[in-house]
Amino acid sequence: MSTAQARVVSIEAHSVKVSVAEQSACGGCRSKSACGVGTTREVPVDTPLLSRLQVGDQVEIQMPTGLTLRLVTLIYAPPIAGFMLGILLSSLASASDGQSLASGALGLAAGFVVTRLASRLANLQANPEIRIL
Repeated sequence: MSTAQARVVSIEAHSVKVSVAEQSACGGCRSKSACGVGTTREVPVDTPLLSRLQVGDQVEIQMPTGLTLRLVTLIYAPPIAGFMLGILLSSLASASDGQSLASGALGLAAGFVVTRLASRLANLQANPEIRIL
């Protein structure tokens, strides 16, 4: 399970909005302010603990590791595969460099379309669990 510390920002009808500090492997870098690491973002989360939470509460958010891995694969694999397939097919057809680049770009675009459709069909929602600290 991936976990992160968060603070309750607002409570809505069926969800709670929490402020999460984004984390990265390079969090100890002196230049992190230049690349945006360490920034915070607000995330809405559905939870059955609405009645027990108050604005300002510190909570821990847990995300199943398998779901994160599936989401990352769904986002990155189709565009990369489409790009590689476009370039491979154009090189097999003895195309020029410009034509290979164009077919790679078309494959990349097709990969993004596949990602969009697959995400709608799979209905993979990142719905983390909240635990009060």
